[in-house]
Amino acid sequence: MPAQVPPEAQSIGRARGRLSASSLTTFLRCEKQWFLNYRIGLRGPLSPHQVMGIEVEDAFCAIIMHRAPKVNSVQELRDWLYTLVPKHAQ
Repeated sequence: MPAQVPPEAQSIGRARGRLSASSLTTFLRCEKQWFLNYRIGLRGPLSPHQVMGIEVEDAFCAIIMHRAPKVNSVQELRDWLYTLVPKHAQ
């Protein structure tokens, strides 16, 4: 959602009426699925690949939120990062 008021030429009402590429593809493949997904808001289950991607992204974000200690080399930094991976991989 935009955090500011959009310019007059690009009102939110117009943006909501636009079709994204994935929306158009879904519509062309199956109008009923498009209606359920984009008009009613019922989405299908996530694929295993999507779930894995979400989990990897969450773990990666958690790791990069840590403040690195003072190090003297790239190797020390790499070693410190590798100690965080098992903790966040669970």
